[in-house]
Amino acid sequence: MPQILRSISLLRGWVRAQRTKLLVLLLVVTLVAPQPTKGQFLPIDMAAIVSAIGAINTAITNVIGAGLRDISGALNAVNGVLNAIQSFF
Repeated sequence: MPQILRSISLLRGWVRAQRTKLLVLLLVVTLVAPQPTKGQFLPIDMAAIVSAIGAINTAITNVIGAGLRDISGALNAVNGVLNAIQSFF
């Protein structure tokens, strides 16, 4: 145990003696370290989300929209027949 305390004491003395050098090293490492890119963490990449929403819109328009247009055409045809029958009587 006394050897550990002596080692800690030596380490604290070395840190005090080299304080300025350690602070300069810390400053250089902080300035030189690469910064995180935009969209890497929480600020989500909005372009990807907008692109995905556009793809969903296109899929809905092409797949569901065509079916709805067909249904509308059929209903208009039925409506025309019913109007013809009603005008006959």
